[in-house]
Amino acid sequence: MQRSKPDTYEPPYPTYGIGEISHEVVKEQPEYVCAIIGVQSQEPSAGAAMTAKILGLLQADGVGRPKHVERATEEADNGGYANDVLLPYWLSPDDMAAFWARRDVLEWLETPLSGPVGWWRETLHAPITSLDSSSTQPDMRFGLGRYLEQKLERFHSYFGSMRDRVSDFLSGAADAEDGQLTHSHSVAGFGQRLRITNLPDKICLIRGPFGWSKATQEQIEAFEEDMLPIFKAGSYYLRDNPIEANCMSMRFLEEVDMGLDTDVDVEIIGWFLTLKDLERWTHHHPTHLAIFGGFHRYMRRFEGQVQLTAGHEVIVVPKGQSIMEY
Repeated sequence: MQRSKPDTYEPPYPTYGIGEISHEVVKEQPEYVCAIIGVQSQEPSAGAAMTAKILGLLQADGVGRPKHVERATEEADNGGYANDVLLPYWLSPDDMAAFWARRDVLEWLETPLSGPVGWWRETLHAPITSLDSSSTQPDMRFGLGRYLEQKLERFHSYFGSMRDRVSDFLSGAADAEDGQLTHSHSVAGFGQRLRITNLPDKICLIRGPFGWSKATQEQIEAFEEDMLPIFKAGSYYLRDNPIEANCMSMRFLEEVDMGLDTDVDVEIIGWFLTLKDLERWTHHHPTHLAIFGGFHRYMRRFEGQVQLTAGHEVIVVPKGQSIMEY
């Protein structure tokens, strides 16, 4: 398939990404491998203790240690629970599997829970050729971008640009069969464990960070006044309207400093049933049209010269390469 824009297209402001995936990159980092691990609680002390336990396992020397771990918090999900979220990234699926198979990790996984705290995990690995990683800054510090060379990206700032950037997206290899989320009957969740291994083929994860710690005061104020409210509104729409949006989950999170200098202050993390469902929201829904238009106005105001970090990771996950447990 041909791109929707010619090779002579000139974008209105600079953005950086991993561009065409070279054979060297695929050989060095063939897959995107991460987990999203959450601690859910209405009692802060109990939640903090569980988070410390999991973080200690992730940071322990030895087999299966991730390349790095990021952390964020959700003040309240749509059930009223606070969530402390850990984001470990691994070099390979074997490394991640080795972590989950460690004796100390298995002991934690298999320990029955009681009281005011629970945990959940969403693990995945997918070909790096199905990853779109982009940022307004050339030295991306969040996610897998910490380890990949960033290049000036030509194809951005228009609807459909993500397709034009990613080989698997452009070819259609990342497209799934159309499906539709439906309501299920309510079940009693306390004391129960739900493990989902038969997820549909090619579900789509988006992680979308913003960071302003290195921006000028004028740029920070403009973002907080004009962009942050509509960014939150978009995430809350997706969280609260899963059937309409075909969005399986969406969280608005605030970053917790782990000493990594990720350039992230807030972010969304969510799952769409398919890549096309993500595109349907981004191209057509008023909440994302507001984000898209607001961001372009922001960039024009500062003539594209911003220290604001705005970017995303979008990854499409083949069937059998994700596990979700709650």
